[in-house]
Formats: sequence, C-alpha cells, structure tokens
Amino acid sequence: WTMAPRNADSSSGIAPGNALERADRSIAVLPFADMSPDGSQLYLADGMAEEILNLLAAGEELTVIARTSSFAFRDEPVDVVTISRRLNVAYLLEGSLRRNGDRLRVGVQLVDGRDGTRMWSASYERTLDDAFTLQSEIAEAVRDQLHVRLADTGDRRLVDPAAYQRYLEARFLFNRRMGDDLQRAEALFL
Repeated sequence: WTMAPRNADSSSGIAPGNALERADRSIAVLPFADMSPDGSQLYLADGMAEEILNLLAAGEELTVIARTSSFAFRDEPVDVVTISRRLNVAYLLEGSLRRNGDRLRVGVQLVDGRDGTRMWSASYERTLDDAFTLQSEIAEAVRDQLHVRLADTGDRRLVDPAAYQRYLEARFLFNRRMGDDLQRAEALFL
C-alpha cells in the first residue's frame, strides 16, 4: 500500500482533479437483493450480480468498479447519488432476485448516479438452468443502454445447475466468514 497526501473537497468527499472525475462510461453493480419467500437465496443474488459485473468488466470500453467496493454498500442506508459519488461512477446497476423452486425472477434497473434517475429497467423470469443465459442477457441490455461493446467471453460450457448453486453458496460463505462459514464452504466445495 502506498500512502499519498490528498486534498479532498469537503463538500463532496471526492478528491479534486481530472484524474478522479467521474468517467461517462463507468458503472458499479450493486449487490442484488434477495426477495425469495424464505430469504435464503442471498448467495444466488450475489452470484448473479457478480457474474454480470464480470461480463461488463471484460470489455475495455466500460470502467467497472470492483465487487468488494460496490458490495460494501449492501447494508448501508445510502441513496444512489451518494453511492455514485463515493464510488466515482456515472451509473449504478441495482437488482433483485426471487427464487421459487427452480424458477428465478430477476429485476434490474440502470440508474444515472448523477441525479438518481432510472434510465432503464427490466424483469426477467427463467429457470435456474438458464442462469448463465440470463446473466448474459442482462449484461447485453446494460451494454445497449450505455452504448458500449462487451468483450466476447467465448462459449459457456454446460453447467449442472445444482453444482453451480453449491459453488455460489460456498463462495458466499467463504467471503462472509462468520461462525462456521469456512467449514460449511469447504464441505460445499468438495
């Protein structure tokens, strides 16, 4: 880590200067809310948001804020304009996921972080088997709204939905690291 002095504009909390000004093609993908009836699908909501973030970040035309930075706002009661200013991005992608059996309903909205206006929103309903396709569809729609080209990530291999779900849950537990989460994550990874 390197420490350097920084003069911050106290009114905005953002350091002055052209290098830190918000880029027009910058976005943060916020953690998706788990709207499932029993509230047990946070790992799936996080996995969906993270995969969309990865698809958006694969191209060179869009600056995408890292997962750790954007997911830090999960439990912080802050409005989108403040989040945008603190992350120094022009746009935010918010979403929610609801799972019922093998059905997924995902709602997303693209927000202009400068003034909090919703630019675009959509709702998708698919089976868990179609999760990868759904992630790609959402990333493509965001790309179309921002008029940027996504990188070609190649063909996706067929994935067993149950194995993918275990993987997402294990990764969620590993990242959370509360109580016996590491042991539970290890058991799911095996």
